[in-house]
Amino acid sequence: MSGGIECPYCASTNTRVVDSRPDADRCGVKRKRECSRCGIRWTTCELDEDRIALLEDAIRDRPR
Repeated sequence: MSGGIECPYCASTNTRVVDSRPDADRCGVKRKRECSRCGIRWTTCELDEDRIALLEDAIRDRPR
């Protein structure tokens, strides 16, 4: 099954999700992924759309 995420080590798109759980502040999801080609595991952090909008607003409105 393809996870749609490219392996950062070998660039294969044949990856799978090994584990998913809410992140510490519950604004997103941490996923442990594994590449079926090279076997490397890594973690992705996915934020929900509301959290992304808040971060974009904070960056745009910060003093320079």
